[in-house]
Amino acid sequence: VRNKSGFSTWSKKHPVYKGQGSMDQGEYSHYGYGGSQAGMMNLDALYEAGYDGEGVLIAVLDAGFTGADQMQGLSHLFREGRIVSTRDFVDGGTDVFAHSTHGQSVLTVMAGHLPGVFMGSAPGASYALLRSEDIYSEYPVEELYWAAAAEYADSLGAHIINSSLGYTTFDDPTMNYSRKDMDGSSTLVTRAANTAASKGMLVVSSAGNAGTSSWFYVVAPADGDSVLAVGAVNQQGEYASFSSKGPAYGGKTKPNVAAVGQNTVFLNTSDQPGMGNGTSFSAPLVAGAAATLWQANPEMNHLDIKMIMEKSSSRYMKPDSLTGYGIPNFQLAKILTNKLQKNNLQKIPQVLPNPFQNQFHLITAKPFAGKVHFEILDMTGARVMRLEPQNTDNQKIYTFSGLQRLSQGAYILRITHKNATISLKIYKSM
Repeated sequence: VRNKSGFSTWSKKHPVYKGQGSMDQGEYSHYGYGGSQAGMMNLDALYEAGYDGEGVLIAVLDAGFTGADQMQGLSHLFREGRIVSTRDFVDGGTDVFAHSTHGQSVLTVMAGHLPGVFMGSAPGASYALLRSEDIYSEYPVEELYWAAAAEYADSLGAHIINSSLGYTTFDDPTMNYSRKDMDGSSTLVTRAANTAASKGMLVVSSAGNAGTSSWFYVVAPADGDSVLAVGAVNQQGEYASFSSKGPAYGGKTKPNVAAVGQNTVFLNTSDQPGMGNGTSFSAPLVAGAAATLWQANPEMNHLDIKMIMEKSSSRYMKPDSLTGYGIPNFQLAKILTNKLQKNNLQKIPQVLPNPFQNQFHLITAKPFAGKVHFEILDMTGARVMRLEPQNTDNQKIYTFSGLQRLSQGAYILRITHKNATISLKIYKSM
């Protein structure tokens, strides 16, 4: 391994490693052989409440998705139109089903579903498959590919980016980064990741697999101030020695959280459960789990989701440099979100559904003060249209229709009234 934060034995010729370990379905039988890794996070608390990531769009930035389009365990995504886009930012075009199985394995950790055999952490979510990594060479241009892919993800209205990639050294050693560059805001890819987060996306990144090397720190963009960096533990919940350590240069807690990354179960291209090592696996496990939490709480934004996941984690009161705030507990997260909703979120208007097609409803806890104006802005802040509510008799529910002329993507709903201006991120689907 050089600077890939993927499998612990990730190489350009042999990207997939199947570890030697045991797979146990355990008590969470709906996850099949993924029961242990999902159960460790109490993810079943959300699944059994009916949440599987539906309505949440995850952009997967990776090296290629060879075989993903031929797998039974991913066929539900294609059949139901939940692969919303594919794009190759390295060679151009839309064919991402070549070059590497790395992205295919990563995708199955989130989206895989073979009833009775395996289920990922977000089988109901939608996905954009974006190739930004060139496995045949290693140069900083790949950071530009990453930035372009992230910008494209934002244009699609993605809620979450999962990036099982990392950058520290290159084929030309004069281009290598130093430890000081891992300060949360210096490298090109980290700046791009922070910008993506500023647009409202939850950016989930593998911490790296350098834990036992001379460079044992997290890699870019996991060092990002606004990035949720994910380290690895084994199936007993113990720190996996290969997982890159924190803190970020300057002292910021990194990784942020951790999940199973040693002997993690995924589906191979033959639809068989396999096991692998690497923070490439723990990151998508967490990204998928975040999607289910977001589905359960659509009124939240990415900062709320990140905060709740950290607060629910096993080491929140005493973070360390190995697993950060620890392993998220989604049963506790569910409780925390209920409390937060009662205390704060009822004050924030909700847009339902979001994403929407030709119509959405705006629901507020109390009527707006004075005359209220509604506008839709694009992501540059330019006004696209003024809105007039279809109904005016109920001042807590506003319905807006006739939005079919909007192009697919992300927008801002700006609400201006006597006391304040409120901006909400909204998403137009196909």
